[in-house]
Amino acid sequence: MSPNVVRLALPGYNALTDSNLDHFSLYADVDNVLIKRYLSGTDTFPDTPGTPTTHTIAHDLSYIPFFMVYFEDPFGYAGSYRILNNLYNAFETPTIVCAVDTDDLIIKNISGEPIDYSYDIFYDDMDTAGSPSITESSNVFKVARPDKSASSKNPNDYIVHSDLNNFKILKQGTLDKTLATGINSFNHGASISAPYKYFCFLQFPDGKTTLLGGSATTISYNGSDNVTATWCDDTKIYIQLPYGQANITVDISYIIYGTGKNNTVSNSDVLLACAKDGQNVLTSSNPDNFNFHSDYPTLKYYNSGTYSMTVSTTTTHTIAHNLGYTPFFIGFCNDLQASFFSSSSYAILPYYLNNSMFPFQTDNDIASFIYADDTNIYLKAYYQANAVGNSKTFSFYYKIFKNNLGI
Repeated sequence: MSPNVVRLALPGYNALTDSNLDHFSLYADVDNVLIKRYLSGTDTFPDTPGTPTTHTIAHDLSYIPFFMVYFEDPFGYAGSYRILNNLYNAFETPTIVCAVDTDDLIIKNISGEPIDYSYDIFYDDMDTAGSPSITESSNVFKVARPDKSASSKNPNDYIVHSDLNNFKILKQGTLDKTLATGINSFNHGASISAPYKYFCFLQFPDGKTTLLGGSATTISYNGSDNVTATWCDDTKIYIQLPYGQANITVDISYIIYGTGKNNTVSNSDVLLACAKDGQNVLTSSNPDNFNFHSDYPTLKYYNSGTYSMTVSTTTTHTIAHNLGYTPFFIGFCNDLQASFFSSSSYAILPYYLNNSMFPFQTDNDIASFIYADDTNIYLKAYYQANAVGNSKTFSFYYKIFKNNLGI
């Protein structure tokens, strides 16, 4: 053990002997930075029939940050939430889309109907090349990264900082499941309130894992299998397979974060807790009232990067991570639908631009995906031979975290 360490094991694990990073909420022997929320909010698009509405949230980070947007399901499953992936087709405008650039998060409601949504933008400059600055409280608990000064005001220079709200994993789990055509579901077991925020990773039979889209089609790495969508409510996560898709047996890893419930935090064990301003650290029982609480794991920085490919047929690119397990990962790609966003705006993967014309619904489709296994990250530009235009340039951002998905 290093002579200067801060280790906080999760309940049931020994901080002195355990070496599995997933068993710690804080492990500061190494450059094990915890991801921190920068901006978070909820809002409702107004009821403006026939009139699209745009909400712009300024972040001004000067790079493409890790962001997530969730929207209340308008497709017949009221009370549940989906990840907002961009899905376009040749027959109708999408209901709602979003993208981020180096300055703003932009969310567009094309339907004109009222839609509730929630967003998170995170500090996650893993190379600490940016220079965001925070104003510290008079009393803080903070652990600087190796070779970084404890007087720095850059939030990315800290493994943990009590002024910053850590991403808290409220529930995580894995399961094996056989999925059939139509809607499948499983209980997630989390005590949460709306808006429901989740990640549902699925390992296809080809051995590659991907984050399922809330509304955009997800295609397996080998192109053999499809998942139409996922969504989440207070008790279950749902996975939909399209008509004609054969049954598939898959491994699933899910993570629930977001809005906790009162009376779900126990402060009786040995722990470290940093409450938000105005909250009592000794009596608060809702995880939302804490910037950091050692009973809850979080995401830990590993690596990030960019890659661009100009292609006219399906193309893949492999990036080694060599972790020896499938890690938590997220990807973003430039939005190719210029009528909605600029070419410098990025959407959450999977991304699907459907240019099909009936009855050839799969001949003209363009999409981008990200996959992982225990060795590599795989970027895929899906570009059908009959797609409109001669080529497209796909620009990817990817972010990898040390957390083991367990599949």
